[in-house]
Amino acid sequence: MDGLFPGERSEHGGKVLREPSGSGCGSFAVIEYPAGAICALSQM
Repeated sequence: MDGLFPGERSEHGGKVLREPSGSGCGSFAVIEYPAGAICALSQM
């Protein structure tokens, strides 16, 4: 996942989360942006 870990900041300024409960992202990574969380593929 591009060397990102939960809580770290991605290059896009989003906060990397891992499958928060109720996210419906499955095995996807979740990037939390100020506007809201999105699901992102492991290969960004």
